[in-house]
Amino acid sequence: MEIPAQIPLFPLPDNVLLIGVPALYRAFEPRYRALVDSLLEQSDPRQRWLAIPRLVDGWQQDYYGAPPFHPCVALAQVRNIRPASQGEFELVVEGIVRCDLAEIPSHHPYRLARPTLRTDEPVDAEQLALHVHDLLGHVGMVLRVLGDRGQRLAQVIDEQAEPGELVDRLGAALLGDHRLRQDFLEQRSLIARTDLLRNVIHTSLGRGPGMQPSAN
Repeated sequence: MEIPAQIPLFPLPDNVLLIGVPALYRAFEPRYRALVDSLLEQSDPRQRWLAIPRLVDGWQQDYYGAPPFHPCVALAQVRNIRPASQGEFELVVEGIVRCDLAEIPSHHPYRLARPTLRTDEPVDAEQLALHVHDLLGHVGMVLRVLGDRGQRLAQVIDEQAEPGELVDRLGAALLGDHRLRQDFLEQRSLIARTDLLRNVIHTSLGRGPGMQPSAN
């Protein structure tokens, strides 16, 4: 996949965008309204790329400066930009591919980084199929527990999809805690991501019907 040489950053605390399920964000700070203006200058919507790295703990001391961020992100495309009140914008953003970011100097009000594709370790196809099958069994139990509340989760399940696409969508829909989402994103093995998600579901089911799909 060809990705841009540099990418604008929209760093946020306690938020991790994952791949495969679009998410809604609101840009209201002047620096991020300027970022959106730059995106709108792109005549081809397919070139509206963005990264939303999670800020490292302790970001409060330098939020309006340049606090450090976790370099592993889901490089994203902006699917829709809607004007909101008082010059703000609503962005529909979808994670496309895992990348590692290296920040570079920026003459804009917002920060920039150079993305590098984050490659996965090879896995055995038969072993992967077994792990995904086990995961889907646990997802089925979650759907039974959630009942009507599981409609959003059911919508992301496509058993005909490639395993990586399916596991990414399930992770985006099910993982709510930002630390777990970051851990999931950083795993370099699809089997490891599958097992992480399966273990989270297993633990949640063991605690009773309290699991909710992510709203992130």
